[in-house]
Amino acid sequence: MNVKKVVVAVGLLCLLVSPGLGEQGPSPEETRYPLRARCAMNLLEVGEWLQIFALAKNGALPSKLSEAFVDTSGANWRCLVCPADAPEPVEGGFYTSYAYVNVAPGGRKLRENGKDILAFDAQPVHQGGRNVLFSNMEVRYLKEPEFQKLLAEERARFLKRGKTLEIVRQDFIPLTETQLRNFKPSGQSFLGSVHFKITAAIVLAIGVVLVLLAMLRRKRRRATSS
Repeated sequence: MNVKKVVVAVGLLCLLVSPGLGEQGPSPEETRYPLRARCAMNLLEVGEWLQIFALAKNGALPSKLSEAFVDTSGANWRCLVCPADAPEPVEGGFYTSYAYVNVAPGGRKLRENGKDILAFDAQPVHQGGRNVLFSNMEVRYLKEPEFQKLLAEERARFLKRGKTLEIVRQDFIPLTETQLRNFKPSGQSFLGSVHFKITAAIVLAIGVVLVLLAMLRRKRRRATSS
């Protein structure tokens, strides 16, 4: 019974020493493939919203991402937050994690068969690389040198047509007070965090100790009875 009390006390202590449960930002461990995959899913959803916008505008794409997310009454704005970036909310809303590529003059049209860059991680937050959304709704992961080369080639291609690329990086998304209070981008939960893994490891170790103690007691009982 004393051992069980110690186990319970240690388990509670593990939870108490984990600061800010459910509020801490992503750890270095979380900036690997799982977050990159969730980021790619975000960009696929962004692509769907861009397609919806283009269908309503005769194929014309918005000048910035926020124009395709005018109605933020739902939770669709969450796909604009990369879990490896997890920006802090500011007064009235937040700035998107993704940069958007507009074309001037005249804006741009949706080219489903093309492979123009539409949006990408504003910073190389995925192990020195970025997820990139193309106009054919494909999302690819590119290391920074490859991404910069591709972006430069696209600039040159549009320049030959007499157009320039405009990279929209600071795109503000307004939120209500309730949404701001509940602002918790994906990738910021306690599950999967370093604190959770440490706690789980300690609890597992305690369980192993209990099993060993139980086995030892059985051996003693058998030795006594014999």
